[in-house]
Amino acid sequence: MTKIPSEAACLEFFGRAPALADIGVPWAYNILEFAHDDWRVVIEPAEGTVLVELRTASVELSIPIRGVAVFEVLGKTSGAQQAVFSTSTAGGNTSDEWRLGLTPRFSLTCRCAD
Repeated sequence: MTKIPSEAACLEFFGRAPALADIGVPWAYNILEFAHDDWRVVIEPAEGTVLVELRTASVELSIPIRGVAVFEVLGKTSGAQQAVFSTSTAGGNTSDEWRLGLTPRFSLTCRCAD
């Protein structure tokens, strides 16, 4: 990933510290796992991958997102905050844009290229 938010922005958005694959390794080179009762997000900045999982009584959803170039946390709007994961093509153009919201409820949307 060419752009990732600060650790403070991640902590504010996810509401908790991540489980780290390698203690002492900077977040940009680590595997970050943020988890809650019904969702889990695993981010590998060095690999450009994000895994979003949702588990409820009736649904289990797992979406791997590859080729993520930009990960940013947007400011709060009406009490809600979103993280954006943008993928890019070989030429550097934005391909897909995934928006993740955790409050007031879980949401995941994609503006996907053809």
